[in-house]
Amino acid sequence: MRHILLSTGLAFIFTACASTPDPEEICTASWVADRTSLAVDNIYNETEETVLSLKKIGGIYLEGKSPNIFQLYSLSTKVRGLEKELLRGQGMKDLKTLAMTCDDPRIITNGIATYVDRLELPEKMRSFMEDLPEYKDMISRQLKDWTQ
Repeated sequence: MRHILLSTGLAFIFTACASTPDPEEICTASWVADRTSLAVDNIYNETEETVLSLKKIGGIYLEGKSPNIFQLYSLSTKVRGLEKELLRGQGMKDLKTLAMTCDDPRIITNGIATYVDRLELPEKMRSFMEDLPEYKDMISRQLKDWTQ
């Protein structure tokens, strides 16, 4: 009995692996938009607390003040978590999988842009962030990972 179950299970696995979806059939604009939205929602939900801290600290800097040592320590810890989520989190994995399935690297850059739009950052802060070498590096790493 156990051999029959094992054989049946393996047969399902092999047939699932053998059937690769055709990008032209499944990668419609609405299908891609829905899945991109889900991935961006995931990224946003996982990073929301850190983003609020970044906005708070950024607001302090924009007022010409300096944050205290505890705020800076908390911020550095949260930024490491943010980096981890943006590089290896489930939302980014979903964007990469979607980009690979549809053979379109713009899905990753558009997804990241949608995420940044959703942060509702002040224009000065957004420009500052987008000019950071780390931000540009993150996007290029995601695209590089996608091509490998």
